[in-house]
Amino acid sequence: MQFSIIYSVDVPRDIPISRFAPPHVRKLWDKTEGDEQYDFSYLEGEWAKGHHRKWCAILDKEQFEEFVNHCNLTAEANELRR
Repeated sequence: MQFSIIYSVDVPRDIPISRFAPPHVRKLWDKTEGDEQYDFSYLEGEWAKGHHRKWCAILDKEQFEEFVNHCNLTAEANELRR
């Protein structure tokens, strides 16, 4: 089984975006967006000059579980009903 993941992150200017990078970012993930896609520049304060990244990857089950754990998320299996 493979998992197609699109992972998007926005942070305030004083927070290093690298803290939110997915595991094995250089090996498994393709960066598809950077700061040029930051949509919150209209905000004031720390968000005015924040940072943005979007990464995409196709992960196997083990890599997906590592990603979910890294992000402190919970995955749930659901069946498609027709």
